Amino acid sequence: MNNHLNSGDGHSRKRMLWGIVLIVAGCLFLLDRMDIYEVSDIWRYWPIVISLAGLIEILSARSMRDVTRGTMNIVVGVWMYACIEGLWGLDFGNSWPILVIAFGANVFMTGVADRNKQS
Repeated sequence: MNNHLNSGDGHSRKRMLWGIVLIVAGCLFLLDRMDIYEVSDIWRYWPIVISLAGLIEILSARSMRDVTRGTMNIVVGVWMYACIEGLWGLDFGNSWPILVIAFGANVFMTGVADRNKQS
């Protein structure tokens, strides 16, 4: 990994990104309470929060393990959203093998990252 990913500012970057997420969520809830915007319209998009957590993990990564963890969060969030919306004919019953494959790839890549770290 390059020095940018190994620098000590990953934790502060993660906190700033989560701060932005909380500010946006707070604004949406305030708009809902003021009857300006109906928040219930966006509840079906909640799996995107899981993917957003993965993106934040990747952007603030200090190691390859952080990148693989973030990637797994993104895959799970996209999978859940696709199942909820019925995209590509997917639902929770017919697409669970995707998670098995993703989890296997995550375990494999974590092993590769740990092996490279030891070298």
